[in-house]
Amino acid sequence: MGTFGLWLGSGAAALRRRRERSAVAVRAAEPERRQEHAELLARLRELESTRTGDDAGHGGHRRTQEVAAIIGSTRAAADPAVRALTSRAETVLRHALRDLCDAALGDGAGEGPAEPEDLDTSVRALAAAVPLPVRVTVDVGPLAPAVAATVYAVICESLANVVGHARARQVVVTVRRHGPTVQVAVSDDGDGGAQPVMGGGIVVLAARVAALGGLLHVDSPPGSGTHVTVELPART
Repeated sequence: MGTFGLWLGSGAAALRRRRERSAVAVRAAEPERRQEHAELLARLRELESTRTGDDAGHGGHRRTQEVAAIIGSTRAAADPAVRALTSRAETVLRHALRDLCDAALGDGAGEGPAEPEDLDTSVRALAAAVPLPVRVTVDVGPLAPAVAATVYAVICESLANVVGHARARQVVVTVRRHGPTVQVAVSDDGDGGAQPVMGGGIVVLAARVAALGGLLHVDSPPGSGTHVTVELPART
């Protein structure tokens, strides 16, 4: 019994030492964690105040990709204060995607496909910015510029909604030519139950699609994801 008591005492002392070392390590890491939080927060504030139209070249896509990288960092962070920045970063990404959509439908100064053949590259740049797997297929050939811009804008808006609301695990984006039409589908496996609202992005895009002679449809049964489909004439 005496030997057992001596062993127990030694074990308790070792446990105290480990706890003390752990506490010292936590205190030593605290300034680094605070610095990481401050730097990420400052960068997010800068990105919040940046509009895609203010960026030169491919700045809009760079913006979305930087925000996506921040989301990846915050989700993986050990510090709860850093992880708490994820929601803010997702909001910034959603706004950045909608800026790209607006720019594509505006004066053409944004990050959409300057030429219809750039559509595949532009859509893949969008997919790279979304912090979950996005499977992309683009096989369309030549499109009228207005059609290519509208297709790109629909994908921007759909991905913004996935980031903001869907709680999805993956997204599939398909753009294919079928005879004289181009068909677009953006499907996620999230919560579903999406309700397009007057003045919202999808409603505005539906009007744009209709003006080009096409049709936009949203199918979002609760619990079964959201599926946005568009059919447009390839040339207008």
